[in-house]
Amino acid sequence: MSPERPSPTTLARLYLDEGLSLAEVGRRFGYTTNWARKQLIAAGIPRRPPGGRLGVRRVDDGAEADLVEEISKLYVQEELSLDEIGRRCGRGRWWVRDRLTRAGVPIRRQGGPHGSVPADLVEEMKRLYLEDKMRTADIATRVGMSQSWVYRQLADAGVELRRPRLDLDEAWIQLQYVDERRSINAISEDMDVSTAVVRRVLIENGIPIRGLDAARKIHCDDLHRLYIDERLPTTEIAKRLGVTPTGVSNAMKRCGIEVRDHGSELTINSAQLRRHLDEGLANQQIAEIYGVATYAVTRRLRLEQLRRPHPKPDYTRPSPPPRELRALYVDRAATLAEIATHYEVPHATVGRWLDNAGIKRRPSRYTKNTGRKTELTAELLSDLYTAQQWTAAEIGRHVGVTKKIVLSHLHNYGIPVRPSGARRPGIGKPLLDQLYDDPAVVTVLDRHHIPPVRSPGALRSRFPDPAPLTAALVTELYLDIGLSASHISLVTGHHELAVRVALQEAGVAAREGSDRSPWSEQHPNKA
Repeated sequence: MSPERPSPTTLARLYLDEGLSLAEVGRRFGYTTNWARKQLIAAGIPRRPPGGRLGVRRVDDGAEADLVEEISKLYVQEELSLDEIGRRCGRGRWWVRDRLTRAGVPIRRQGGPHGSVPADLVEEMKRLYLEDKMRTADIATRVGMSQSWVYRQLADAGVELRRPRLDLDEAWIQLQYVDERRSINAISEDMDVSTAVVRRVLIENGIPIRGLDAARKIHCDDLHRLYIDERLPTTEIAKRLGVTPTGVSNAMKRCGIEVRDHGSELTINSAQLRRHLDEGLANQQIAEIYGVATYAVTRRLRLEQLRRPHPKPDYTRPSPPPRELRALYVDRAATLAEIATHYEVPHATVGRWLDNAGIKRRPSRYTKNTGRKTELTAELLSDLYTAQQWTAAEIGRHVGVTKKIVLSHLHNYGIPVRPSGARRPGIGKPLLDQLYDDPAVVTVLDRHHIPPVRSPGALRSRFPDPAPLTAALVTELYLDIGLSASHISLVTGHHELAVRVALQEAGVAAREGSDRSPWSEQHPNKA
């Protein structure tokens, strides 16, 4: 069943009589605002003039004159802004501006105070800019105005404004773009500048920008095979050919290939669509089965308000009897880690069992409430792990946490970790130092402006304000260098879970089938 297409009479009723906006008309039938606009044009329905929204009745000439007089008084005498007047009238700033202009009221320059700027203020700004070499942003902070206002006042005063320049490593930009074949977006993200700045550096150094003539490099036969025969979307074709989607679109125009009709509707019934959702098919997979655009599937799902079923949890083991849980957790004072190990389920599952059974949890601490100090301090770990040669797993069972938490604290406190396996003497160097001694790791961190922090301690004390986890950063550290998520956590200051989320958002698949990272495998003596 395809979405209902309204008749011209229905469109006229909704748009003219009921006063719905184009967006509301589109949503009513499961389409976009642009679709609604095209339908009005095809039906010959005139567009409402600006300000004719939602059935607002038009006032007569006398009332209109009184209204203009009122808003002129608010603007000129009370010096309210266009936005403030618009809020009072329930209108937008451009509606107010239009009526003031037609009434002959001069519009104040945006960002400036009412009336002329004092001459002594302009002279002071000129002195700061020309003699003290201050930036317009700093001057704006000093005078309490916006940077654009300061820039405009200096320009009006005849000051020759300096072209804003950044301290850029132009040689590095050229190396990354030409030799490393990185995109302008990736380079700009690393340098925390706009893409326009990177593009300007490349053009000024005579480096041709990739993609400007990419459409000419696409052969029509290849494009016909991918788009017509294999019915691939333009985004997928762009990935295969190493160009942008815009380059593909331009090449299609040059080759005379017509764009597929994205308005084709999904005509299957609701029951069949629901079965596909239950089978776990994605929108793109459903669209490929029936030869329609992916958005046609998305539009049907929105129109019928269909949702995919929630995935079943990985752990479906039933909860043990509450009496058994109480005996373990309350009477024996077992930790969540011990109970989770006993039943072979995650800690979160044990916590959910306790909540469902009405058993109050103990305060979240590294203790079994036995009355003795079992916090994971540096002194305790040095004694148990280094002096007494306990394993991380034994310390975890003793304290009531997982082996992974113990290892994380060992790395944070700078305690050398023994290689996995039999009890052997430590290698004499903490993992943190080993990571920073690797030139490849340091090079990536320097490129992303992350200074090394060699001093041991908790992450929040080592990195009070950590740098952002960009997609380029985690991809290079995880794929190119071969670090694990815990390694990345140590050198960036973000917790391991945040690193894994950043990898997932960057489209980087997690490694499978190995307990050690590629970096650890390439460095056998590393922890």
